[in-house]
Amino acid sequence: MTRIVYMVTWAGLAVAPAPGAYWIAYEGGPGFPEQVGPWTREFGDEHGFGHGGAERRIEDGIFVLDSLRHDQIFDFYEVRRKIDPMPPFELFVGEWRVRVDEPSDPWDVGVSIVRDEPPGWFILKLAPGRIRIYTEALEFPIAPGTFHTYRFTSADMRQYELFLDGELLHRGRFDDQTFFNSRFSFGDGVQGRRSISRWDYVRFGALPDVSTSALALVAFLYLNPLVRRQG
Repeated sequence: MTRIVYMVTWAGLAVAPAPGAYWIAYEGGPGFPEQVGPWTREFGDEHGFGHGGAERRIEDGIFVLDSLRHDQIFDFYEVRRKIDPMPPFELFVGEWRVRVDEPSDPWDVGVSIVRDEPPGWFILKLAPGRIRIYTEALEFPIAPGTFHTYRFTSADMRQYELFLDGELLHRGRFDDQTFFNSRFSFGDGVQGRRSISRWDYVRFGALPDVSTSALALVAFLYLNPLVRRQG
């Protein structure tokens, strides 16, 4: 009985969210990101040509961001907060499902992740038929004209893994050269280009690392003398 109690108690501690755990999600509606969550909208253009930002709409639960009418438009969304996971039992996870349509200019649309300390970031740029990890100058082809699902994970915010449609695409490292502070951003962040992007969802947070928690549970059960005696 004692062994079972220890197993249940430790299992609960191992998988329960730590004080730093959090999860922020925009699910493509019912409103725009800044209306339904902690997102800040940054939009406009330098000379006023873009009339205050992109054309926006919600279509069947998809957030459409359309800046085709002028290349000076920028319109992006970000959460500015501490984002790093708390070691050793949390994992940073970012997920987004998006489609960039023709006739978008390359690299107008993107996602950026800026860690806490020391400064460092990851930037993914999107275009019809290809993507670029801007911070590592790497490009990969993707099927054009369809939605793709991206998943970004990092335990230490130094190294990361990027998955495309459920398959590992790249293992890389954050770029240490940035003057921005902690944040997660998505949308049209570039002036001088036009684009239309469709966002099904954007999510990120620090979650319990199930694999690490499971290893901790095994180690606890093996090393704890009381548990071993009761076995």
